[in-house]
Amino acid sequence: MIDMDRFFEKLDNLYAQAQLEEAGAFLRSSYDEALARDDRGAALAIVNERMGFCRERCLHEEAARCGEDALRLIRELALEGSITHGTTLLNIATACRAAGRLEEAEAGYREAIEIYAGQLGADDMRLASLYNNLALLYREQGRYEEAASTLKKAAALSAKREDTEIEYATSLVNLSSVLICLGDLEGAEKYAGQALALFEKPANASDLHAYSAVSAMAEVLFAKDRYAESGQLYEKAAQIYAASQGARPKQLALLQNALIAYRRGGVSEAAERLRREMEELER
Repeated sequence: MIDMDRFFEKLDNLYAQAQLEEAGAFLRSSYDEALARDDRGAALAIVNERMGFCRERCLHEEAARCGEDALRLIRELALEGSITHGTTLLNIATACRAAGRLEEAEAGYREAIEIYAGQLGADDMRLASLYNNLALLYREQGRYEEAASTLKKAAALSAKREDTEIEYATSLVNLSSVLICLGDLEGAEKYAGQALALFEKPANASDLHAYSAVSAMAEVLFAKDRYAESGQLYEKAAQIYAASQGARPKQLALLQNALIAYRRGGVSEAAERLRREMEELER
């Protein structure tokens, strides 16, 4: 049997040291080992972790294969309709959303909601995670009012507890972005600022989502025509992201936002410097 405590301890250490290539290899080898030992419960847990890893690294085809493997294991373990099934559907739907397969994502979220609604308490934090991800789907579909109301439900759940600051901050980041779309810039700045304050706490600063609060504030400042400040924060977000995860496409997207902000604000020296740096990264 796979020692899952040791598995997660090693994986967390690799993430903490930003050893992402090693983390990917470890996830693959651990999954193969679990299958070889016929430890399908461990294999299911590991493939769910690998799905998230691939999603964050923009490896969408690999994430989709992980989803197929996870559903096969769910069937083999006779876990249909269980909370584990609901969580797996949530992970698959989120991978679909990241890959732009929005209709598949919504269907997956709806199925996960049905499972969770019948088995989880009203204050369970797994519902907050589901609400957050469903709201991001709504935002990408242009359903901003639905996104805002769903995010407020997620934030209300995580605000009740002292051990869910990261989850609360994530909801605030997402809510800030949606409020920009709705034209509420003051509300957006308020929530982005609250999220930044939470991620700046020593206990939270190393979290892999810390870059998102900086990016959210950069988005707010851009919408308020404060382009030079926005560009600086987008660059900072890219640096934090690269240090914690290293996925080149998302890092470059953040830097591209910084470049647009600098050009919009007429900060030509910063724009030219950043353009040269991006050319080096793309080689």
